[in-house]
Amino acid sequence: MTEDVARSSVSTPIEELIPEIDMQLNDAVTETLDSIIDSSIHFCRTNNIHDPVEILRLLQKKIVTGRKLDLENSEETIDGDTNIIFINRDDILNTGFDEIQQISRDNLRKTLEVQFYGEVRTYNLVVRSTMKWSGYG
Repeated sequence: MTEDVARSSVSTPIEELIPEIDMQLNDAVTETLDSIIDSSIHFCRTNNIHDPVEILRLLQKKIVTGRKLDLENSEETIDGDTNIIFINRDDILNTGFDEIQQISRDNLRKTLEVQFYGEVRTYNLVVRSTMKWSGYG
């Protein structure tokens, strides 16, 4: 087996590359989607990233702006810009697409916050309680 083949079969875990990705995120907000995809392909090839989950994680970090999608511990708060949409739980697709069509093209990369008609937002409380109950908080 040649050295090139052996090297290309080893994937670098995305967690090891996070500082480099974070430095690139400042530019990602103003980049076009095409340039984000091109730079992500180049990044994955040069760093031997082949795992689809790691590739999606990278694209998510570069494309989605605003509020973080995942809480890493129970002490974090859910802050940041979002596009909030209100949808009907019994007609998710139709009301969801109707709401998304109302979002300006400039804001489509922001995290999408979904609120169902007639329901109170308790996500933050539920996540914190679940994390504490399961031993993470």
